[in-house]
Amino acid sequence: MSRARQTTKAEKHRLILAKGLFLHGCSHAKATDEVSRMVSIHQFDNAVEMVLKTVASGRGITPKGKFFYFEELLDKIRDLPLKDKVENLHIQRNIIQHEGDIPSSETVLKYESYTRDFLAAITEKEFGFSFDRLSRASMIEDSKLRELVESAQSSFDTGTTDSYVKCIRRCDQTLTEAKHRVAVVGRDRGYLTYFFSPSHLGRFRGSYSRFQNITAGIDRIPPEKLKEQAEFSIQLVTDLILKWQEEGAIREARGTR
Repeated sequence: MSRARQTTKAEKHRLILAKGLFLHGCSHAKATDEVSRMVSIHQFDNAVEMVLKTVASGRGITPKGKFFYFEELLDKIRDLPLKDKVENLHIQRNIIQHEGDIPSSETVLKYESYTRDFLAAITEKEFGFSFDRLSRASMIEDSKLRELVESAQSSFDTGTTDSYVKCIRRCDQTLTEAKHRVAVVGRDRGYLTYFFSPSHLGRFRGSYSRFQNITAGIDRIPPEKLKEQAEFSIQLVTDLILKWQEEGAIREARGTR
């Protein structure tokens, strides 16, 4: 089916969230423990199902009952790419969920590849977007912070060693700006002071520590590792800004109204 209508803002939002689920699964896929491997498969399956429901809604396809089930989505949505692969992914998810079987690292990496291929094909074919360029940065309401993240993403997309370094440095600049906006404001001898509390990091404390190590040792990162570290940096900075945005913690930049 070729795309014959304009994609809505709500649909794009759901695609971005689905990509976020997929990337969350990818972050766990890099770990070697059993729980992480199980979480990866679940998140890949969640991302696929969210996109399938978005496709069904856009095509005017309705469920038999109150909710869609995965098998019904596969049956009713025609011309799906990699249909057998995502069906097998869902079966793998059910084996984990209902039988407690733990997938091997090889299985997780296999389904990571299949899921990315499926999401990329559907995003472009059905909605007219490039999956790689689909970014949660567009959900950032503050224009300055959004532009900084988008600039980091542009550097990443260039795909060179120097551009990955530039991306990480831009992420550091962006996070510094964001931290300044959420810091506790006080006065010391008549001067304004800004104190950033670690409590603002929440569940991202470990990732934030990793990011600090990346920026502190950026000149020592092997070239073959730069892409991975740059991608991690963008994801962390975007996640933190969206967390603070949801909490209402981000103040306007000075000089804005």
